[in-house]
Amino acid sequence: MIFLREICKLEYSLTQYLSVYDFETLGFGDIFTFLAEHISLLPTAWQKCVIVTEKPENRLVKVCMSQNYLLELLSQAANNLGENETLSKLMVSELLRMQFPSAGLTLLEDDFTVDLLTTRSTDRDNMNSNTVLFSSSLTDFRAEKVVSDARVCTNDAVELLLRAPMLVDLTSWSCWDYKFAPSLGPLVGWLLSYVTTKELLCVVTKDGKVLRMDHLTTIDSFLKAILHGSSFETALKLVSLISLYGGERKVPSSLLKFHAKSGLEIMSKTSLKIASRFVLDCLGYIPKEFRSFAGELLVSAFRSITKDAYMVILSECKSKKDHMMIHELGFSLGILEWIDDHCSFLSEFKETFYNRSPFSENEVARSAELNQPSVCWNFRVTIGK
Repeated sequence: MIFLREICKLEYSLTQYLSVYDFETLGFGDIFTFLAEHISLLPTAWQKCVIVTEKPENRLVKVCMSQNYLLELLSQAANNLGENETLSKLMVSELLRMQFPSAGLTLLEDDFTVDLLTTRSTDRDNMNSNTVLFSSSLTDFRAEKVVSDARVCTNDAVELLLRAPMLVDLTSWSCWDYKFAPSLGPLVGWLLSYVTTKELLCVVTKDGKVLRMDHLTTIDSFLKAILHGSSFETALKLVSLISLYGGERKVPSSLLKFHAKSGLEIMSKTSLKIASRFVLDCLGYIPKEFRSFAGELLVSAFRSITKDAYMVILSECKSKKDHMMIHELGFSLGILEWIDDHCSFLSEFKETFYNRSPFSENEVARSAELNQPSVCWNFRVTIGK
């Protein structure tokens, strides 16, 4: 505890002396990482506190989480505890699992961790941010989950997951956290350790979803999907191909563009509106990580059919969700027409924001479509890169 306080005092003194908001802004990482990297320069008494002798066979790869994120999360969680409660390692592990479900984060069990949890539990008002709140700290993370079936095994889980639809989030679809996690643990960890069947090929997205892929996808099946005009099947086949080939850079994108052009040409003969709607729907089904790649492929194929592809697609955007997706793609792909629409959208919103009457029920319903409050449209908070 004394050592922890000394480090905190050191960090505070340095930030005051160098006139910075926090130590990380200096570019050396958090204070603990910095001290560990320069341990030989520390006083002998400090070195004894920092150095931990490990056997070679027990060495692990360590990944550091942002100190600001973790300390803020712990402070917010401590603020949600009862008067006589303190943060425990089990509580923090549950918080990390809830907030970062696919990362598999665990808390190191050592004296420093105990000191940190004790400090945060006793100093509950030590929150730096009044605008960024972690959702896991706002829930009752201490509550026990109601388990509907405690007696399950790996075979039961595999049998159920093999019945899951494609592109569905396996965690939500199977109610994994309630039915299987108490016995088998988190879904991603279980898949990595025990499942080898190709039929359960899946992609873990950055927002924590575990999406099932089609392990039988081929280039020909992608062509078949787009010739049939199925936006969902086309999205599924494209993401599955990225998975099977081992990444966007390894996919035969030129061949895929050629097939995409063939399908879009058929749609365009009926109506450019149908083709542009197909592109939007297809992009909507694709996880955000792959949307830039898919957008470049589909939009460039569409543009080889009509030079007005950018504006045709933009005119087909009917919802805020469509517009937001196109605006993001505009920035990632450098499409000026979509970037300009983003700027115009913000300007129009700014004008109406200060001159509008109270929100109507229809406006609230449209806002709910995006799962965010209407009045918070201007503010964006990004956690992580």
